[in-house]
Amino acid sequence: MQPAGPSLLEKVRAVSVTGLWAFAVYSLYTYIGTGLSEVAELSTGWVATALVLYGVGAVVGSLSGGRLADRFGTSKVVISSLVLLSTLELLLDLAFHAADWVLLVVLGLFALAAYPCLPAYQSRLVGTFPRHTGSVMAWNSCFMYLGTSAGAAAGGALLSSAGFSWIAPAGAVVGLIGALVHARWTLPRGSAEPVTGTA
Repeated sequence: MQPAGPSLLEKVRAVSVTGLWAFAVYSLYTYIGTGLSEVAELSTGWVATALVLYGVGAVVGSLSGGRLADRFGTSKVVISSLVLLSTLELLLDLAFHAADWVLLVVLGLFALAAYPCLPAYQSRLVGTFPRHTGSVMAWNSCFMYLGTSAGAAAGGALLSSAGFSWIAPAGAVVGLIGALVHARWTLPRGSAEPVTGTA
């Protein structure tokens, strides 16, 4: 007899971390161009350079996230990524008022720290729900889009009401909440980590 699949509540709980991650990252990233040009007063060329640097950090972070999860376990990578992205988001808020090169370095480090979370957490979901991967990953994608949309909306509201400097701290708080939610609530108790290697 086929075992019953996870309930809707279990699926929502499981993928909530992805939504919180997306909110933390994209509440800021959606308006990063505004911050670079209006707050840091970078030229168009430097804004383009900063966005390329962010993209490189995101690519390297995503690729390293999978490798680090295989080596150290998904939970360590997810929690470390969320805590680091929150810390660097706060530093990035300060870096908008620092020298241009400091801003570019912190921006690249923010992307590098933020993006390992997603592939590592996807690996954890596959390991936790091996018989229901398709439906769980569909919910995961849905929550990523919801988190991105909610983050962009919240960032826009903060930008128009309180100012750009409030966006990063709000995202940092949500990132820390994501780490706490992952550690305490999201996955069934006793669910095993995927088997890790040393490669």
